[in-house]
Amino acid sequence: MKKFLVIILSFLMAVFLVGCSITFIPEDKGDGDTSGGTDSSGGDDEGGLVFKVTLLYENKPFYPETTIYAQWTGDEGVYSTPFNVFGIAEIRGLDGDYRVNLSNIPAGYTYDPNDHYADNDHTSITIQMLKLNPWDTSSGDGSGIYKPVTVSNLGTYRATLRSRSDLIYFSYCPFASGRYSLESWVDIVQNEVNPIMDRYGGSTQYNWLEAQQNDGGSFSSFTKNFRMLVALSEPEVGNVWKFAVHADVVDESLYPVIVDFTIKYEDGFVRNDDVFEMVEPHGPYATDNWWEENPVAGANFRYAFKDTNNLMDPSRFALNPEDGFYHFFDAETGTYGDILYAMLTRDNAVFTTEGQNGFLGVTLKVEGKDYSEFMSVYKQFCKNGVHPVNAELKQFLQDYAVGQRFFDDGSGYAEGLGLVSAEDNMWMFACGYYY
Repeated sequence: MKKFLVIILSFLMAVFLVGCSITFIPEDKGDGDTSGGTDSSGGDDEGGLVFKVTLLYENKPFYPETTIYAQWTGDEGVYSTPFNVFGIAEIRGLDGDYRVNLSNIPAGYTYDPNDHYADNDHTSITIQMLKLNPWDTSSGDGSGIYKPVTVSNLGTYRATLRSRSDLIYFSYCPFASGRYSLESWVDIVQNEVNPIMDRYGGSTQYNWLEAQQNDGGSFSSFTKNFRMLVALSEPEVGNVWKFAVHADVVDESLYPVIVDFTIKYEDGFVRNDDVFEMVEPHGPYATDNWWEENPVAGANFRYAFKDTNNLMDPSRFALNPEDGFYHFFDAETGTYGDILYAMLTRDNAVFTTEGQNGFLGVTLKVEGKDYSEFMSVYKQFCKNGVHPVNAELKQFLQDYAVGQRFFDDGSGYAEGLGLVSAEDNMWMFACGYYY
């Protein structure tokens, strides 16, 4: 009888234990580690839900050669477990909503740390690893806006910043029209680094600070990722973006810090209102006969603003109705003197181009006008790179100086060279005379 009771009691205890479910909740130890199991079944069994992360590279399994950790951050803390050799990390017993990111990322790789979430209904996620693109330092070392590092392709890049005042300058030239995005990937869970991008306007040679970008991407209370969208129409292909990346931190001891950013092609784009009026030249021109009758006084060319301590003063010049060109003018006697020339097909005092071809080497779409055909005509009448200034050349030079913001309340490129101009005097930047 006793033996029978023991058997019955053992049976009842077994039934009772099978009917009970024991759930293991990882303990938050403060350093991100847990002692959770790694059951690969993925089911809701005796150990509870299995949360799983799989690493991919180019949509194929990524096999880590170093130890990488997956981290689940929720209301109760941060839970962490390493990936196995197959690029899979599993943890049991989580319950709720979690942001998922990585630690110990392998050298040469990155990922978007702010785009991965898991919950009880979506316990398995994948994370795409991306290779960092190399820099092209042939154009510069990134130390200034006119010495930028070239980023030649779409994809991800890394800036390592060593202090609050450290800026790295970049240039990028899209090869096709469309909508592009430039976005930083700083981890908002850590919330320690705030990436900042300075956006510059202008062309390859002339640039000014347009705005500072410190929003648009993923953000938290301190970290605010920048995101810039640029729409590029077909006529604008070839224009160069220039930007600088720097960062603020919650504690100076965190430097050096890393700011990864990505350049993506979003979709196509056609700008319906991006129409430039083609400017047709009318002269008068300095023909071969004109050059024979008006030889220069000497071999030395002097920019007019050099005579007035770098203050451009067009009051000394006037348009001579007899030939249609600007000359030195004596207001007291009403007499015209030497001719005023514009340096057109060679680099002038304000800017330099790669081929030393002056306005032939820059974009000539400014102030809603397209001066490309205009300049192709004038190049036929230049001598030693110059042409006498007429009314339409004066207007072109004025439009170009305004469009390039050479004089922009102290921050213009020409002002950086020590030149000063009133609103209607800007055209003088490329003008001079022979003596």
